[in-house]
Amino acid sequence: MHEQAVRDLVARFNARDLEGMLALYAGDATLHEPFIEEPIFGKSALRTFHEELFRSFPDETLEIEQLLSEDDWVVARLIASATHSGEFLGMRPTGRRFSVRECTVFQFRGGRVQNVWVYVDSGSIARQLGYTFAPARARE
Repeated sequence: MHEQAVRDLVARFNARDLEGMLALYAGDATLHEPFIEEPIFGKSALRTFHEELFRSFPDETLEIEQLLSEDDWVVARLIASATHSGEFLGMRPTGRRFSVRECTVFQFRGGRVQNVWVYVDSGSIARQLGYTFAPARARE
C-alpha cells in the first residue's frame, strides 16, 4: 500500500502534477532536504519548495531503482536527473545536467506521507553543475 503511494508520488513528480503530489501528503507533513537547513513543514511550504524546484530544474525526473517497506516506512533508492535551468536557493543556473543516486525515506501516518528524509550526495550534484567548494582552511 505505502509502496504504491511512493510510486504515485514519483509519477506525479515526474508529470509536474503538484496538486496530485500534495494530495498524498498529510497536512502537517515535513520534508527534510539536504540543501535546506530547516525542515519544510506543511503543504503550503511544500508547494512553494516544489514550485521553485520545478522552475529551477524543469526537466528533473526521478527513477525508482528499489523500494523497501516495513509497516509505515518506505525506503526508496532513486536516480535523480535534471538540468539546472533557473536560479535555485540563490545559485544561478549553469545550464548543466546532473544525475545522482539518492535514498529517500518516507514515513506514513493515516495513509498519507508524514515525513520525508532525502539523502543525496550534494557535492556530486554541485560538481556536475560546475560549482566548486573549497574547505574553509583552504580559503584562509
